[in-house]
Amino acid sequence: LYADFYDELLEGIDIPEEVTGQQGLGIVQAILDNGRSGYTAIEQKPGVTTASVQHEEQKLKFPMDVVYSRQQFIGLMGHEGEIHIKERVNGYQQPLQILGSGLAFYLPGSEGKGVMAEQVLGSSFVEFMDSQRFFDIARRYLSLGLARGADGHEPRDFKDVFQIMNALDSLWELIQNPDQPGSAGLHSVDRTWELLAMRTHRGYSHPGMAFLKDKLYLEGNLAQWNVLMRKPDLFPYLNLGKYDASNPDHIAVLCEANILPGKFCL
Repeated sequence: LYADFYDELLEGIDIPEEVTGQQGLGIVQAILDNGRSGYTAIEQKPGVTTASVQHEEQKLKFPMDVVYSRQQFIGLMGHEGEIHIKERVNGYQQPLQILGSGLAFYLPGSEGKGVMAEQVLGSSFVEFMDSQRFFDIARRYLSLGLARGADGHEPRDFKDVFQIMNALDSLWELIQNPDQPGSAGLHSVDRTWELLAMRTHRGYSHPGMAFLKDKLYLEGNLAQWNVLMRKPDLFPYLNLGKYDASNPDHIAVLCEANILPGKFCL
């Protein structure tokens, strides 16, 4: 289902088995040029290992110190460079231009579609679950659940969540670098700090306080797959703008504006 846009996005571009740094930044720009979005690739700020799109300035921020495998990199470009950018560009071309900035509670659809673009590059969902990317998404979800006390424990503060998540990150790093336990410990502190301070907590320290957007990557992804299982013909219309195809209110809005075909409006 995603093959056509990946063919267009990657046309004429040679992507090596590993992508990082200035070379990667140049490849990102070439991909953005293929997408004809007008966006520019820039360096992500130091200490942040995830890519992000800054729509107001039409920039895609690419982390310079992360080494991506070829498949990880292509999935990242599908998520950020195609889904997030095109849903905004396409949205402003609709009769209802608020689709460019997003209907209320559009994020489950937006992030769910983005993760889906990464998943289809593998041979199975199990393969995706074995990846570093899935582990990172699961870490976000887990850290939020720990903060909120979803495991039956009372809500936790930043310090308590950090201790638990750092134990998991330490184990992950040690598995990746069994001959360098000291280095693995240092890297795990950086990973846990970035997760909590820059994503799921962002300065919140009171028990139970957390930035809940990051739980939508998993929840929104499952919701989009469930929609497509019921209505596979909806796929070509998923990226018309920033909306959530699993939200009946959003479907009703698009139908009233004659943006979706009538068969989806029954």
